Amino acid sequence: DQFRIALDQAIEDGILEQGVGQFLEIWPVGCLAVGSADLVIAEQHLRISRQVMMLVGFLSGLTLVSMAALLLFRREMRMRRIMETSERRAHYLAYYDALTGLPNRVLFKDRVIESLASSGNASMFFADLDKFKEINDTLGHAAGDAVLKAVGGYMKAFAAQRGGIAARLSGDEF
Repeated sequence: DQFRIALDQAIEDGILEQGVGQFLEIWPVGCLAVGSADLVIAEQHLRISRQVMMLVGFLSGLTLVSMAALLLFRREMRMRRIMETSERRAHYLAYYDALTGLPNRVLFKDRVIESLASSGNASMFFADLDKFKEINDTLGHAAGDAVLKAVGGYMKAFAAQRGGIAARLSGDEF
């Protein structure tokens, strides 16, 4: 079998790799006869097949690298969105009361300092809900939360009418 001999020789000479030789055995373009013209055709066929295999390998590798890069990019973008959302949430919780949505003690203190620094004066109104513990104990925490939200909304509207801010300083103190 002259085709097999030519293939083995090409592999030994380093013209072909073992896998390419197996590919050519499975997919031969033509068969070899004894003449020298046929050997030239077979040699050209082997070179072209090797080049095609190298190109296919390169394109496959390029495709895999591109897919990996795309997946990494998508993961990075998703992680950035998660991080930004977490940062916004952490900032909100650091300065606002989660139940009423009003500024908390920290933000209230910062706003008072800003007001005093800019105008030199400020007026404040403090409110403490008497017997609030009894509302929680008798009607439950859901009812207590509803009372705090309602009072917070009223305090916010009251302060906004006068150009001020309302804040929840602690449990039942505004």
